[in-house]
Amino acid sequence: MPKFDFSGITSAFSRKDNKPAETTQQKVESAAQGVAGASPLSGLAAALASQANKPAEEPAKAEVKQDAAPEVQAAPVKEELNIIDSSVKLFKNSRDITIAGALPGISFDKMKAAFGEPVDRGDNIFTFDNGLTVEVAANIVKKISVITGEIITPEGVAVDMQETILNTTYETADEVDVKSNGADYRYFNKNKTRKFTFVSRGGYITKIVSELIG
Repeated sequence: MPKFDFSGITSAFSRKDNKPAETTQQKVESAAQGVAGASPLSGLAAALASQANKPAEEPAKAEVKQDAAPEVQAAPVKEELNIIDSSVKLFKNSRDITIAGALPGISFDKMKAAFGEPVDRGDNIFTFDNGLTVEVAANIVKKISVITGEIITPEGVAVDMQETILNTTYETADEVDVKSNGADYRYFNKNKTRKFTFVSRGGYITKIVSELIG
């Protein structure tokens, strides 16, 4: 009976069973070699896939330029405000109260140049279209009065306003002439050449008068 030699088969199985296990270091090196040997096309495909999954960027918003606000031009000063002497200042400095820019003591010609010809006239008493009434002597305006709320003093006081505005605007009056249904509040300029009277009835200003003294 022939004899078979099993030594080679046994040796082969022994070598397979006795092969040492791959270490962790070897696994890492093997993986690195696989990446290094990868095809450039596979890397490009991965990059394209990554780009496709990236959310689209919002388009840049156009910068909106706001037009600058138009420059507001100051209203021209009315001619009537220039008929008084430049030395006359507001009440806090001079205690002078102008009415429509005018003070007693100016010439009647200046009044007419500023306001036009009077629409009504009496015995040295003239009324202009804007509501001003003046008393004149020797071409000099002695008294100016107004009974309409359309004319406002430089400090913002007018007929039909409450009398309480006088204390907040002109402070305490120099004289108060109490009446049965109101009072007359008088203020004097610094050198006491003019006086200004606010006539109040029922708590409201009904008349403003500016006049020369003496």
